[in-house]
Amino acid sequence: MERKEIFEMDIVEADEWQKKADSIANSPDLIDQLLSPQQLMLEVGKHGIGKTNDLLQLFHKFSYGGRWHGLKVTPCPVLYIGWEGEPKKMSQRLDIINLQYLPKNEPLFPRYFKMLTKKLPLNIPAGRDTFLKMIDKLNPKPLVTILDPFKRTVQGNYSKPEIADAWIEGVSILARGCNMAFITGAHTNKITYRRSEGEDSLGADKVKGAGDLLDGVSSAIMIAEEVGSKREKVTDPIKGEYSVVKWATLSIVIKVLKARDAIADMPLLKVKFNHEELRFSGQEWVVNKDGTIVEVDE
Repeated sequence: MERKEIFEMDIVEADEWQKKADSIANSPDLIDQLLSPQQLMLEVGKHGIGKTNDLLQLFHKFSYGGRWHGLKVTPCPVLYIGWEGEPKKMSQRLDIINLQYLPKNEPLFPRYFKMLTKKLPLNIPAGRDTFLKMIDKLNPKPLVTILDPFKRTVQGNYSKPEIADAWIEGVSILARGCNMAFITGAHTNKITYRRSEGEDSLGADKVKGAGDLLDGVSSAIMIAEEVGSKREKVTDPIKGEYSVVKWATLSIVIKVLKARDAIADMPLLKVKFNHEELRFSGQEWVVNKDGTIVEVDE
């Protein structure tokens, strides 16, 4: 039910109010149980773990329909705004993802793809005005905008609670005013998962500004590599020394922190991510009674 529809109702008795409420059709979820129109969703994980590829697959699903991690996606016009990666390479990544879904079908709705070099700070009026001018040129208007990464949409230190509050407020204004849901990917280096030791540190306290960001968004997904995946150190003349995953596939655990109305209880999702195919497999939300996760391919 739209919030404005509730507030526009006349004052009535409780049973009469219930009849009116029941007569108003609910908007279908954009992502089943996870994201409704005009809501905000956050995806959090380490750098290089696959957030962008995951969001690109979701970008594809919005245009064509289908399932994302086993959850039904309602097709609609969608906009992707990215900052990381060269436009040509990002286009190639999209081509790889498109080839996964054969036979090729015509998209049900248009998808808009834009790479930026400058920040688009949605926590301040100037940034929101720039965004509105951007989407004013699009027809039909997107019902979902994917922002990757979150830090490029913030003016100031996004780890500070007051900045996170301003971002939530600003994007919520856009979401209501444009009838648009927003999804953004955020980096954190603190997430781990050790299933063998019964440790689950996929907690809200591992996200910068979490007390405000995670309270403000409608749903949040945290993804982490399972401890034990093989990583090796490499040296780059520009980046210096850093670690990379050397296995072709990486075990990843995904956890939903909140879902629609904060009542959906989803288990951990165990997936495999293949870097060469940019593909996640084992995408059903399935868990045994003893807590072990069942991997089921789409």
